Amino acid sequence: MDILKQYDGIIGKKYISQQKQFFSSRKDRATNAMQKLLPNIKGKIVLDIGCGSGRDIILYESLGAKECWGIDTSKYMIKEAKKNITHPERAILSNIEKTSFKNKQFDVVAARFSMHYLKNFEKAYKEISRILKPKGVLVMAVDHPIRELASKKKAYKVQEIIHIGLYHGKVDLKFPTHTVDEYFSPTFFKYFYLDGFLEDRDYESSNPKKTADFMTIKAIRR
Repeated sequence: MDILKQYDGIIGKKYISQQKQFFSSRKDRATNAMQKLLPNIKGKIVLDIGCGSGRDIILYESLGAKECWGIDTSKYMIKEAKKNITHPERAILSNIEKTSFKNKQFDVVAARFSMHYLKNFEKAYKEISRILKPKGVLVMAVDHPIRELASKKKAYKVQEIIHIGLYHGKVDLKFPTHTVDEYFSPTFFKYFYLDGFLEDRDYESSNPKKTADFMTIKAIRR
């Protein structure tokens, strides 16, 4: 299975329905963390990487974004997004490693649980830098490498394809593991300044042996 297209078909349908059910009775910690690091997007042009069914696009529009675009590698998810967002023409089937957007088109690029599906980030970082305006902002939430190490008992430096069961194990997804220094690589610092970093705080108030589920990164384009 192509990891970048795994949301096509039954997985995409299950993901949307289980996501809606799961967050009907609890807070979305990752979305809250993203909002803490996002700049004021009122009047700004925003790109949502891995837009899925358009849930985050709707949120960013409600926060005052002038334009909000979304890309996804799943045909099914783009089809669903077009049903839900105000401007369906702004939901595009695309990979962030190579897009058709203009240079310096966006003020903000947001990526909630989408970047970690890539095998590496070098092309993506370069492309995001190209389409961001000078001093533009990248905010991304990704699965925490330490969580992957602890839960899968894997070799930290060896990339493996792992399975994650989302929403009480009802949605099985695959993505490659990563190390912290892959996210903060020389290419990252070539194109960006690190401006903010949050680890999931839920683990602090529950089981003290539990690791953070995700980390959220804010970067400024050089």
